[in-house]
Amino acid sequence: MIKFLKLSKKFMFFFGSILTASILAVSYLRFLVVEKWLKNFSIRTKLTLGFVPIGIISIIITGSLCYLNTKNALKKVYFDKLTAIRETKTNQIESYFDQIRNQVITFSEDQMIIDAMNQFNTASYNVKKDNYLTDSQVLQYALSVRNYYDDEYLPGLNSNVKDKREIEQYWPEDDEAIILQYHYIANNQNSVGSKDNLEMAADASQYSRIHSKYHPIIRDYLKRFGYYDIFLVDAQTGHIVYSVFKEVDFATSLLTGPYKDTNFARAFKDARVAVNNDFTKLVDFEFYDPSYANPASFIASPIFDGDKKIGVLVFKVPINEINRVMTGNYSWKNEGLGESGETYIVGSDYKMRNDSRFIIEEPDRYRELLEQIGTDKEEINMINSHSTSIMLQEIRTEAAEDALKGNTDVKIIDDYRGIPVLSSYSPLSIKDVKWVMLSEIDKAEAFLSLYTIGERIYLVIVAISVLVTIIAFSISEDISRPILQLVKGVKGISKGDFSKRVIVNQKDEIGMLADSFNKMTDSLIEAIDKSEQALAESKEAREYSENLIETAQDAIICIDEKGMVSVWNQSAEKIFGYTRSEIIGLNIEMIIPEAYRRKHHKGLERFLKTGKAKIIGKTVELLGKTKEGIEISIEVSLSFQKIEEERYIFTGIIRDITLQKRTKEELLNRTEELERSNTELQQFVYVTSHDLRSPLVNIQGFSNELQHAVEHINSVLNGNDFPSAIKEKLATTLEEDIPEALKYISTSTFKMQSLLSGLLQLSRIGRSELYTKQLDMNKLISKVVGTFEYKIKDAGIMLHVDELPSCRGDEDQINQVFSNLLDNALKYLDRSREGIIKISGRKDAGQVVYCTEDNGIGIAAEHQDKIYEMFHRLNHGNVDGDGLGLTIIYRILERHGGKAWVESEPAKGSKFFVSLPG
Repeated sequence: MIKFLKLSKKFMFFFGSILTASILAVSYLRFLVVEKWLKNFSIRTKLTLGFVPIGIISIIITGSLCYLNTKNALKKVYFDKLTAIRETKTNQIESYFDQIRNQVITFSEDQMIIDAMNQFNTASYNVKKDNYLTDSQVLQYALSVRNYYDDEYLPGLNSNVKDKREIEQYWPEDDEAIILQYHYIANNQNSVGSKDNLEMAADASQYSRIHSKYHPIIRDYLKRFGYYDIFLVDAQTGHIVYSVFKEVDFATSLLTGPYKDTNFARAFKDARVAVNNDFTKLVDFEFYDPSYANPASFIASPIFDGDKKIGVLVFKVPINEINRVMTGNYSWKNEGLGESGETYIVGSDYKMRNDSRFIIEEPDRYRELLEQIGTDKEEINMINSHSTSIMLQEIRTEAAEDALKGNTDVKIIDDYRGIPVLSSYSPLSIKDVKWVMLSEIDKAEAFLSLYTIGERIYLVIVAISVLVTIIAFSISEDISRPILQLVKGVKGISKGDFSKRVIVNQKDEIGMLADSFNKMTDSLIEAIDKSEQALAESKEAREYSENLIETAQDAIICIDEKGMVSVWNQSAEKIFGYTRSEIIGLNIEMIIPEAYRRKHHKGLERFLKTGKAKIIGKTVELLGKTKEGIEISIEVSLSFQKIEEERYIFTGIIRDITLQKRTKEELLNRTEELERSNTELQQFVYVTSHDLRSPLVNIQGFSNELQHAVEHINSVLNGNDFPSAIKEKLATTLEEDIPEALKYISTSTFKMQSLLSGLLQLSRIGRSELYTKQLDMNKLISKVVGTFEYKIKDAGIMLHVDELPSCRGDEDQINQVFSNLLDNALKYLDRSREGIIKISGRKDAGQVVYCTEDNGIGIAAEHQDKIYEMFHRLNHGNVDGDGLGLTIIYRILERHGGKAWVESEPAKGSKFFVSLPG
């Protein structure tokens, strides 16, 4: 590769020298030929002296350009490939972190996690009390935990850090932490990295029972999405009350414990003070001691139980997934990165955030390169110890520095190994961290094919230079001989004799030139024929256009800048009454009513002066005048075409809309008439309903009096010594006939009163004024439910009301809507099963849609379109009702600009939907 780079420089120097010498030689040759010997040499000599240097110079220039273009093309190809790979990786990484954010938010809002958080908080606080432990027993637990730290944890940690760590730096600060670490770490027989296999510790604590319930579920979630660990942290105390893998941070406090200053603690503290449940905080990779000082990154989201913040959910971000994306599953070649290409992430501290390709493929060679460029030995030792370049390999290259400034570009630079590479870089858009993406390949590999191309170009230049010199003598002779013959023929053609042809029996450039002259002559003759044909076709096209205009259904009229009519089709004749012969050449004002002619004249004059028009390019309604002087309504679309300086053709497409406007006016009149009839009908219903209530009150009153009279007669008969024959004779009438008749009267008057109340309510809807405002639907539904509280309890109904969005409306009428819906749901319950009613709401395209859902008897499909009609009832058994409840709902929503519809299946239940403005 070094040989290739040196040879490339030699080629460039060689080409440059030859090119300079050639230019000087040609300049001198031109001076000699033109100024000194031009008259003394034959054309053959002149051509020879011209061809040889020009040929050699041309091949040198071509070779040089070919070399340079190949180099630039290769560079562009590799830069484009690197940029495409970088963009793909950028999208994958950004999408992956978006996925992590969405998952941590979704998991923190899951009811299972909320329940687990509450239960773990309480159980971890009471773990000592649940086990009835004495201080001496806790001390025994502490000794076991200390042995674990001394024998297992600290030796592994100290092998990965520069400074030796002591147990006091990490010792748990309270008894509960020691107890939990004893059961789930020290006394856990599973090895490090497999502590998650213990689902329930062998103690009697509530914590262990809760752990056995939730741990398998959370662990399965972790394995499914590849996280390194999942934590639940008490929002008040900062204690890690649960983790999957149970490292030594388990049960410690992130507010007061040994890890309060870690990046884990920072993520927790930010989420702890968050006020929204969709808050997330991602912290960058740092060396995390509980994970044996390996790099770790965390993302946190608060857990709310209702409005109360009870904890924080934390995911430990998996490095493996980032490595998998950045390495393409360790298949760099398959991704087009060859033998030396790689894509990696650099943080704001100039440290790698994924493993280098070279530490994976050639770790020994990688360490040798680091030593050669003078990398600190401790840094190399740390890389060896951790077997990773993450957070250890410094990337302080020109590309990394430029990318961290927010720039996107491609450059040839020296990479972190000190090797020249082609680099494509850009910033990453990941919230909370400042990372950049670099995609690179060794320059030597990218330009490898240029070496072969350079050698071939050199050999071609030498060979062609020799060949040009030999051929130049032969060509000069061949060219000079037919030139005189060609000149003679050209002179004849130049005099206009198109029948004359130049005959040269050669196939070289002179022969081609002669052939071109002959073809040019033929082309001129052919062009004349085509011109005549084009004129004929133009005439046909004009006739076709005229026919289209003539047969158009709309009137088509053209005028010039003076307003004179030049085109007038048959439809114009039908609309205005003028024949073509009567109006062509006359002013368009003939079809403009007198009152609008001045306005037309001013508009035309303004357009001709300023080029600005109010109605050109639009469709407008105007008045026109027929030959008989009748004004008609017309729809006009105007356009114009400038044909010369200050000359225009204006085209109008006109449609007679007189009948259309008349029909529209009649429709408006009919609508007003219907509205008046509807108002009168509403007034009639109101008056009739109101007036009928008085007779009903009288009937009900007299029925009560008659009931009292019957009771009095019975008391009189029973209290005196009436003959038994009389008592028996009156018994049937007084005890059966009259009470039964009174019952029918009472039932009928009650139904009549209900019907009249419904009609009055229906009539008031159309007459009463709406007082719309923003409604708190949660409060309104609460009031509605309160009025039905007795019925709901009596029927044993399970009622569920979701959190409802607000809407705009009249509070009383919207209350009526939901009262009727709830009453309807209660009436038509299926008595064979437990009743369930659910009220929910959602926003949809500027509207708010509410749903009242029940599991009642349902509605057959053939009735669903009729249920909002007045007096329409489904006649299910003895269900009371007047058939107006849903009609009232429909009218109220109609006035509010909303709508109602139903989805139902018999024997399954119904969903009544209400749509209102938001």
